[in-house]
Amino acid sequence: NDVANRLKKEMKTRMSHSIAEVYSKYFTIDEVRQLIGFYKTPIGKKLSQSLPEMTPQLYKKGEEIGRSVVEKYIAELDTLDI
Repeated sequence: NDVANRLKKEMKTRMSHSIAEVYSKYFTIDEVRQLIGFYKTPIGKKLSQSLPEMTPQLYKKGEEIGRSVVEKYIAELDTLDI
């Protein structure tokens, strides 16, 4: 289908540009090349495959720790004149 092909092409182009824009804020071209090289290694491939499953778990752990620490100090924080 022509519309589907054009839509897919435009999405790919726009996403590529957006992702490149974000990466360019944090990495040099050489560092991006190193990242690409890393993701071609066995451990890089394993990380890439594992991240979608790991990410929600890591966010959940961070939330749990954050909540626990804040609850621990909430009474003290309430007494401060901020």
